[in-house]
Amino acid sequence: MVKKNKYYQYLEYSSVGIEIVAAIAVGSILGVFADIHWGTKPYLFFLGFIIGLGAAIQTLFRLVRNMNKHIEKEEKEIDE
Repeated sequence: MVKKNKYYQYLEYSSVGIEIVAAIAVGSILGVFADIHWGTKPYLFFLGFIIGLGAAIQTLFRLVRNMNKHIEKEEKEIDE
């Protein structure tokens, strides 16, 4: 079995910050454009922000789930 390099794992986890910012930014920007298009200022901006925030939270849960899998795998290898 090939072990991942520690630096690769650090890079994998460091991209989460970028994903969180991108999710919130995309939701907010789409909300602003929808507000401009339909004249509903600021309601769709807030809706887009909340949707982006939900996507960011989902990203965090995915990260925690993947980290737990890695930890369990390492513990299993140590026990063997």
